[in-house]
Amino acid sequence: MLFRRTILFCSLCISVLYVGAQSMQPNYTAYSNLRSKVLSNVSDTILVDSLSIFPNSFIIRNLKTDEIIPKENYALDFASATLIFKPGARPDSMLLSYRSFPTYLAKSVQHKSPALIRKGDSLFYARFYYQPKVEQTASFLDFGGLNYSGNFARGLQFGSNQDLTLNSNLDLRLSGKIANDIEITAALTDNNIPLQPDGTTQQLQDFDKVYIQLKKDPHLIIAGDYNLKSFDSYFMRFSKQLQGASYVSNLKFKNGMRLQTSTSLAVSRGKFARNIFQGTEGNQGPYRLVGNNNETFIIVLAGSEKVFVDGVRLQRGELQDYIMDYNTGELVFMPRFLMTKDSRIVVEFEYSDRNYFRTTVHEGIKFQWKKLSVYTQVYAEQDAKSKPITNTISDSTKDYLASIGNDISNAFISGIRETSFDPSRVQYRITDSIVNAVTYDSVFVYETNPDSARYLLNFSYVGPNKGNYIPTKNSNNVRVYQWVAPQSGIPQGTYEPLILLVTPKSQLLFTFGTSYQIDAKTSVRAEMAFSNFDKNLFSPLGKKENKGYAANVQLNRTDSFRHNLVFTNALNYEFKSANFQQVEPYRNVEFSRDWNVVNQLNLTEHIARYQMGLLDIKHHISAGYKFSTFIRQQKYQGFENWLTFGTNYKNIKISADARVLSTQDSLYKSTFFRPSFSASYSIAKARGLGFGVGFFQENNVFKEKTTEALQSNSFRNNNVSFQFFMPDSSKWNFMLEYKFRKDVEVRNAAFKDSTIAHTVEFRGGASQLKNQSFNWTFTYRNLSVEDTTIQQKPEQTFLGRTEYGARIKKGFLRLNFIYELGGGRERVRQFTYVEVPSGQGYYKWIDQNQNGIRELNEFVPSQFNDSAQFVRVLTDLNEYVRANSTSYTQNITIQPKTIWFNEKGFKNFMSKLTLQSYLQIRRKTYKSNTLKVFNPFVFKTTDSNTITLNSNVRNTFIFNSGDPIYSFSFTNQLVNDKVLLINGFDTRKRMDNILEAYYNLSQKFTLNLKFIQSRLSLVSDYFHPNDYKIRSYYVEPKFTYNYKTMVRTSINYGFTQKRNEAGLGGEKALANKLEFELRYSKATKNTLETKFSFVLVNYNGENGTTKAYTILEGLQPGKNYIWSGTYTRNISQNLELSLTYEGRKTGTARLINTGRAQLRAVF
Repeated sequence: MLFRRTILFCSLCISVLYVGAQSMQPNYTAYSNLRSKVLSNVSDTILVDSLSIFPNSFIIRNLKTDEIIPKENYALDFASATLIFKPGARPDSMLLSYRSFPTYLAKSVQHKSPALIRKGDSLFYARFYYQPKVEQTASFLDFGGLNYSGNFARGLQFGSNQDLTLNSNLDLRLSGKIANDIEITAALTDNNIPLQPDGTTQQLQDFDKVYIQLKKDPHLIIAGDYNLKSFDSYFMRFSKQLQGASYVSNLKFKNGMRLQTSTSLAVSRGKFARNIFQGTEGNQGPYRLVGNNNETFIIVLAGSEKVFVDGVRLQRGELQDYIMDYNTGELVFMPRFLMTKDSRIVVEFEYSDRNYFRTTVHEGIKFQWKKLSVYTQVYAEQDAKSKPITNTISDSTKDYLASIGNDISNAFISGIRETSFDPSRVQYRITDSIVNAVTYDSVFVYETNPDSARYLLNFSYVGPNKGNYIPTKNSNNVRVYQWVAPQSGIPQGTYEPLILLVTPKSQLLFTFGTSYQIDAKTSVRAEMAFSNFDKNLFSPLGKKENKGYAANVQLNRTDSFRHNLVFTNALNYEFKSANFQQVEPYRNVEFSRDWNVVNQLNLTEHIARYQMGLLDIKHHISAGYKFSTFIRQQKYQGFENWLTFGTNYKNIKISADARVLSTQDSLYKSTFFRPSFSASYSIAKARGLGFGVGFFQENNVFKEKTTEALQSNSFRNNNVSFQFFMPDSSKWNFMLEYKFRKDVEVRNAAFKDSTIAHTVEFRGGASQLKNQSFNWTFTYRNLSVEDTTIQQKPEQTFLGRTEYGARIKKGFLRLNFIYELGGGRERVRQFTYVEVPSGQGYYKWIDQNQNGIRELNEFVPSQFNDSAQFVRVLTDLNEYVRANSTSYTQNITIQPKTIWFNEKGFKNFMSKLTLQSYLQIRRKTYKSNTLKVFNPFVFKTTDSNTITLNSNVRNTFIFNSGDPIYSFSFTNQLVNDKVLLINGFDTRKRMDNILEAYYNLSQKFTLNLKFIQSRLSLVSDYFHPNDYKIRSYYVEPKFTYNYKTMVRTSINYGFTQKRNEAGLGGEKALANKLEFELRYSKATKNTLETKFSFVLVNYNGENGTTKAYTILEGLQPGKNYIWSGTYTRNISQNLELSLTYEGRKTGTARLINTGRAQLRAVF
């Protein structure tokens, strides 16, 4: 944080002194721009999106009250997507829903500056005149000739119920030229949001980022948060997200020489990791990523991931292949990309590592002259062992780490510590346990008795069947672990009372390479590398094992014959010593599988390849042959022959290849044969309508060298496919494909049929319909099991997504439907509540049984900001339930005024109507092969097959919208939410019928009326005393007086009646509210807003419980007084000061006073 603040301060100083100094992939449909996001505890000024927002599509919903926030409480700049709340109007937690443009409209684009056109005197005929240059008085935010935009805010909050807290917000964007034609580009954002951006789009928006670029050819300086990529190198390939500074130059000399340099000095934001795992049949996700030390709860750096399936890199995005939750490290594949048991998944990423302060240095130099190119790179990364970030390392721990050398698999210590009893901690007692006549000693059991609870334990995740403890259910706000007995000597748990130690590391990689173009046909390239990787900086042992070497030589030649034949030859040799360590992997992600490498030990390696190819340009024919050999320190040798052929002549496409690999090591030998063939034919006269066929086989046989015995890791699979398609260039495009796959595995030293899969895919779209768009993709897979002895079970998988959007009759009818079907997993959730400074949380703790223990059923959403002292944190259980998922989203808007605005009679009456319907259902059910999984329209939370359900139905009827005299609206809304917790299901429902109307009696007097009928319920499997089903009625007439634009005052009366169901307590509440508001504004310079409320509450239930707090909305039985006042002054055109005071006296509770002050600049 200190580093970020320093960068922010320096960047602003640099800007002021000098003044003085992937593109987005095309969207498949114009109607896929609906977005939503949840924000909690943010500042009053928020940058909502990196794209502009459609006017009238923006809705803010208070998640605490589920009410839509009035537009009077905030200002939204649609072009810049900047949201500004009025002082005291920002909710603690909110849901933003809106539609976005495909571009950023706030970006300045102009041919001539409008600032040069000035208004003249209205008494003259020439109302406008042209003035080339006008000197302007510089404001405190004047950046001279630079283009700038953004906002800046600083505020503080204090009160009798909370300590002093400071909050800040900055969003500054600069571009232009400063002194000596230096170009500056800067993006400085600091929103105090400890979250990564959503990983559901191809482009990402960082909430907190510092980026400054100064450029003057041929020099470039970058400071702040940036991405560093290596030069084009064989052994050094990486992409790192860093915080620091970088200098790049590209010098060109008159004699044709070029010199490129790159220097970076930074702090590493994360650590590289690679996860390799197999997909699960019918499971689209989430798949949990883990760190290098098997950390199960990691934060992935946004945009750092590379996802490969079967060796092919995928694209991120809801309309692409996958999405990523960076905050939980979970990967979910989209319906267009089917995951099966045969899917080979490789994910490379960087994740936040808070163990040591890590510095990174990189230097790169590249020299080019005529046919010669020489380059070198140095990359160094080192942990500061004397500066651990999260934990302090004791001297005894350092001595232990020094003794283990490079064997960091033993870097753990006991997590058991004997101590005195502390009621605020989770403590255990030690005992013996007898299971099946076997005695197990030193078993730890959770205990709250002060006499025996004497042990404090730290548990670490060690993997399935590697530990003796599992997380267990508990009503207290703590996480408890329970011992489980081993079965047949095999542990049944996943945790152990251990503390895993992370050793500080250092890494150095040096490369030197050269390439030379011998003649027009021949080129040669060579590179050598040296590495020094120390796994444990605390230990002086094994330093010789840290160093490694590598080298690579390539020779390429291309010959042309008869102007249409091209013949290529390539020779490649690679050497790598046993201890060579790359920064990031430079080989193919499936290198080990391609070469049948079973033993992953570090060994000296030699790879030699020869490749030749022939291309007939005239007849569109290509053919090639490649021979490769791979030797690993005389313990492994492999030879591969690879033939390829392809032709694309007229409407016929043919592709074929065959790979044969032969390997042997000290114990086994193998043969891996992979032939493939595909052909397609399209009919030109039928708009490209065509068909195709494909075949692919893998036959991998492992045998023991001496006995020729077939090994269990041998396998075979045969794949056949048929396609029927219409290309994208047509009005309608589609692809219908059938795939057949048969897997054969080894059982009892012989091949035996294992599984058979039939897959049908149907995808397509209509991209050229007028004002309409239609896209779909559906997949069905049926997996049958031929060998009943294997663990795999028969499975039917359905995947699909269809989307339709239309704008009919100039917007008279607007439609948008999205339906998705898939399979995956649902996480079993466990929450704990963590105390934070008052006003920075979302929940309030009510000790309803007065035992002083914070139990899970004693936390409720706080009705007042100053009492919000807790946040809810998801505790990692790494426990999932197989599930089918279905979602449906519908938006319908009917606006007759778009076509009947100037009509008379019946059409004029109909033009005053507006109908809006919104429906969203997200449902997950237990894994089932029944057709019920297709139906998303299941609103019953009591359905035993439903795991989670989140539905929101909202229908609104508006008459005479925007009329200056009168208007009324009716809204019906139903919200269902069912979630799976470790203690069972938690189900919440809310139904609202809302009638609102206004009538302007005159220009000064307005009458408003609001009536709300609601039903609110909570049903919990574990905490039954908190259950409720509440019916409520609320009516509020409001009278408003306006005097010009200066004064607005209103008085309103509200009556509330609430009744809980008799079987759940039968509580009743009556509330009478009298409220007075006054707003005074003078010439947009000063604004004063005051509000006073008196609420008289009658309640027959038990007070001081979470149920009472919910029913009474945070008030107390008896007299309640609530008041507030806000003064806002525009100090200048850009600068605004606001002072807010809030107070309340509820029932017999003490008086609460809260004050806020904020200085905000918008530019």
